[in-house]
Amino acid sequence: MNEPKPNGWDLAVDGMNTAAAHADRVSPDWSKEALTHFKMYLLHHGDKPFMTEDVRDYAENNGMEPPPDRRAWGAIAVQAKKLGWVRSLGYAPQKSTNAHRAPKNLWERVV
Repeated sequence: MNEPKPNGWDLAVDGMNTAAAHADRVSPDWSKEALTHFKMYLLHHGDKPFMTEDVRDYAENNGMEPPPDRRAWGAIAVQAKKLGWVRSLGYAPQKSTNAHRAPKNLWERVV
């Protein structure tokens, strides 16, 4: 029998999780530290909408080592959503120049 093709979201989550697992192999507890920085960002940022790249910039400006692949941050954002810390407001163009304004999730703090 033919197996169903994975949908785009499943492939995206697989890619994010693979990137996060790689980051944890390179730097043990990278994901745990990233989630802590995500929570700190929420506490300091207020109620303004934000993107995952804003959290990443905050973390790296506060001494966190960047992961080998920035997609690892996507896994952290998904985890924050599952924890009920944030919810999606839809999409906005990414600010990073290398992303060519590709649409990415726009988040708002829930907690």
